[in-house]
Amino acid sequence: MQKMKKKFHLETSKFFCLMPWVHLHFLPDSSAHACCMSDSKKPVGNFSITPSIKELYNSKSACQLRKNMMDEKPSPECQRCYELESHGVYTLRKMSNESFGKYWDGLIPETKNDGQLTDFKMRYLDIRFSNICNFKCQTCGPLFSSAWYDDQKALYSGYSSLKINRIEPMNQFMSQIQPLLDDVEKVYFAGGEPIVTEEIYQIMDYWLAKLHLGLELSFTTNFSLIQFKEKNILDYWNKFKHVRISASLDDSGPRAEYLRKGTIWKNIESNRNKMLSACPKVYFEITPTISLFNVWHFPEFHLDWVKRNLVEPNNIRLNILTNPRHMTLSLIPLKKRKKLITKWIEARDHLLEFCENRSHPKHNILDGYNSIIHYLENEPEELDLHSAFLERLSKVDAVRKESLFDVFPELIEIFELREINE
Repeated sequence: MQKMKKKFHLETSKFFCLMPWVHLHFLPDSSAHACCMSDSKKPVGNFSITPSIKELYNSKSACQLRKNMMDEKPSPECQRCYELESHGVYTLRKMSNESFGKYWDGLIPETKNDGQLTDFKMRYLDIRFSNICNFKCQTCGPLFSSAWYDDQKALYSGYSSLKINRIEPMNQFMSQIQPLLDDVEKVYFAGGEPIVTEEIYQIMDYWLAKLHLGLELSFTTNFSLIQFKEKNILDYWNKFKHVRISASLDDSGPRAEYLRKGTIWKNIESNRNKMLSACPKVYFEITPTISLFNVWHFPEFHLDWVKRNLVEPNNIRLNILTNPRHMTLSLIPLKKRKKLITKWIEARDHLLEFCENRSHPKHNILDGYNSIIHYLENEPEELDLHSAFLERLSKVDAVRKESLFDVFPELIEIFELREINE
């Protein structure tokens, strides 16, 4: 019976996920969550209020989440994974069950009926220590980027939050995290911007001192910097055995510089060449967020970097933007999607030829590109959000003294705003 239950949980279930057993995620506002994919508005607790990691992983909300999963019930916190999986996306939920399924026997039978854990080991580490960042991306905001602060104040006169958000009390938090570091097998560093996050270097220095070098170390970075104070991140990446670098690059040139404000495109390409020279064996991929902005030209950028040997064709992890809704692909009218779908199909097939010629894997291209194609073919249109998109972008453009339609003229047709060019 237990073997059948285990097989069901790990292979068939639509709701079971091992993340709440092996992980606790923290955001810069000190809120604790099941993982980075869970709804940020539905925390399981807050370290500033309950300064005990042990108490937080057995909070009422965390226990209820585990109970739902054991009972094969959906949880509102996990809606994003459910939505992405409906479009064929390989999610963090599926990754956790594959990576940590070996611990099922020691975890699930020992979990109490109400979802409480008697023991907690941090097998997966993903903590957003602060919102310190040098970029202010269109699809981001001040919670994850300190660079957004001035623009946010200009946009909203009553805005009064702090510029720098960080987990508090940080010293107490770090003292509780350190005993958990020896059990970590997979770590995901993001931000803010991880390359300028002090606590990340403290953790890596701890692992280096302990010779805990076999863990799987992943960074998602805007790739604008490789130096932080006296530290060069390339030196760190060379010291660990399993390193994956994911560059959040949505597009190239002026489009990249508009979408992720702070980008200097020539510096991005320079950093990639420096990385190829200094640590050529470190895995590098691009992890774009596909939105209403870049869905039109991302395949061209991807193909360009493949042709120039800046990225291997299959080294890509495509993310579909699901929030904010007014920037998603659902704003594209159904009647205008056919040409776009054809572009993605042709780019996919072209990239698959590169994989064939180089005898490389191709599952990421197939899964990623097909998920975008599936979304465009099946996602209902939300034309009522056009006004929200235009209102938001016109305000941001006014603050930044930019013009959306100068950089993305293809959007004029989508919004049927041809008069803008007149």
